[in-house]
Amino acid sequence: MVKNILLACVLTAAGGYLLGSILFGVLISKVMYNDDVRNHGSGNAGMTNVLRTYGKLPAVFTTLGDVGKSVAAVNLGRFIFGALLSGTGAAWQNPLDPVCGAYLAAIFCMIGHSRPIFFGFKGGKGVLVGAGVTAIIQSSSASVGILQALSTTGAITYSAAIPIILGQNIGTCITAFLSSVGGSKNARRTAMVHFYFNLIGSILFLIGIYAIQYTVGFSFWDNAIDKGGIANFHTLFNLTCTVLFLPFTGLLVKLARSMPARSPLKKNGKTCDMRKLMAVMGLGIKQGETITVTVEGEDETVASEEIAAFLNENV
Repeated sequence: MVKNILLACVLTAAGGYLLGSILFGVLISKVMYNDDVRNHGSGNAGMTNVLRTYGKLPAVFTTLGDVGKSVAAVNLGRFIFGALLSGTGAAWQNPLDPVCGAYLAAIFCMIGHSRPIFFGFKGGKGVLVGAGVTAIIQSSSASVGILQALSTTGAITYSAAIPIILGQNIGTCITAFLSSVGGSKNARRTAMVHFYFNLIGSILFLIGIYAIQYTVGFSFWDNAIDKGGIANFHTLFNLTCTVLFLPFTGLLVKLARSMPARSPLKKNGKTCDMRKLMAVMGLGIKQGETITVTVEGEDETVASEEIAAFLNENV
């Protein structure tokens, strides 16, 4: 039992760290441009510097890679712990085993991204990795707890922790999105408001913090952050964003309502999107048959009228 636990911990930590050490920004810049993105701009290997240096397409590839490796690390940890500890009689028995593995892999994935062994221990900020880890774990509180545990090693500085915390606030939006699946339009709009709140707030914080750092400078920037510092910054972010967005709640609502109308058509238990002609034709609707059409979205009134006119004329 003890051997299995130790083996699971070692394999998970090593796998998470090695996956985190893969810097897609550096790889993409070398493959596509025979260059190193860290020689330009801010000197980081993250998506922002890739976008600023090479453009949109390399930035998209970097985003997919950095988020993907965090998702892969968490799932690897779940698999290893579930496979090696299942049925061992360990105190942390299933279904807790995979969760422990996910947390351990997440910790070492963030270490790998910040201090990658493959690239001279010079990594990226960690916004995308923090978002990916939080999204797959589906809890910003757990993700922040992981970062706090990581801070006890003294290996995480304020400069490394702040982008990760902001990414965690973006990643936690996945919980609201999952909860809104199959819900009403107001449920989906609430999830969108939550997403815009965290996304815009994180962007503003990043711009503000780095503007101050590169002009005035923070004396603590390269100091190791502790648990209290992480908790305080996380709280500061949410309180500041709440105060900033209070006068602009109407704008957030408008953004959330800007989603185009959804119009699912149902016939005999089968559903298709009214906006897709081939899908509608595939249902084989005949005159006299009963169908159900639901329209939701900001332009739902206009869409309903157009759909009704189309059906009256053609069905």
